[in-house]
Amino acid sequence: MADSIATGSDICFVLMPFGPKADPFPGSVKIDFDRIFDNIVVPAIKRAGLRPFRADQELTSGLIHQAMFERLLRSEYAVADLTSANPNVYYELGIRHAVRPWSTVLMCAETTACRSMSAR
Repeated sequence: MADSIATGSDICFVLMPFGPKADPFPGSVKIDFDRIFDNIVVPAIKRAGLRPFRADQELTSGLIHQAMFERLLRSEYAVADLTSANPNVYYELGIRHAVRPWSTVLMCAETTACRSMSAR
């Protein structure tokens, strides 16, 4: 099967959870990350002239991790959503930061665990 990993300097890899997830912040409700991706992240990335790409869109066969690692290393730009303090996102961000920290944007919702941690 041919490798379907999208390449190019116009790719912006998005590190974020998929679907609805509960925020660990006390009293928080579920956050629908698919909705955030579709309605906020994708339009912003497209306005910047880039193509958004998230790991759940990967079409390659085999281990998704291999494709994700390639994307983390090869994508010119990335956006990481730290809203839910998701361990997978932090792990991916660590890998990304090791190779391309200057072209990675961090984001989080205003009233979430990541926001309260940064206010300390």
